Amino acid sequence: MRIIIVSDNHGNQNILKILYHIYSSLYKDNVKFIHLGDSQTTSINDLNNFICVKGNNDTLDLPKFQRLTVLDNEIKKDIDQHHPDIYLYGHTHLVKEQIYNNCLILNPGSITLPRDDWHGSYIILTIDKKVTYKVVRINVETFLNQYQCFIE
Repeated sequence: MRIIIVSDNHGNQNILKILYHIYSSLYKDNVKFIHLGDSQTTSINDLNNFICVKGNNDTLDLPKFQRLTVLDNEIKKDIDQHHPDIYLYGHTHLVKEQIYNNCLILNPGSITLPRDDWHGSYIILTIDKKVTYKVVRINVETFLNQYQCFIE
């Protein structure tokens, strides 16, 4: 199974449509999509294909957290209390990859407004016999122009 993890697109719904089209075409029913907040969409329909949580800039009624079966002190407390295998979060606009207490912690950064670089980013998490992931960096303008046909 592949899980496409995005965060902080801040109103750019086209990039979500493109990612959904690309990866659902590639992996059919063997892919899920997660949005970690700050989509800033005004329509819940823009997020229909995503498991979502609410970011501090979101106005839609979205959950504050979700648990899926598959580092600051608050993250460490949550991990110590619940013992997840994987912990995903957004909001910082910075890519983060680390292991704490045998838990893989990932932040995909921002797909459209990164703070660490001029490239947007997202993560492809693969869960088969073992868990692997890849941080994908994109030039947002080039990406949107290249895949414009998927949003028209």
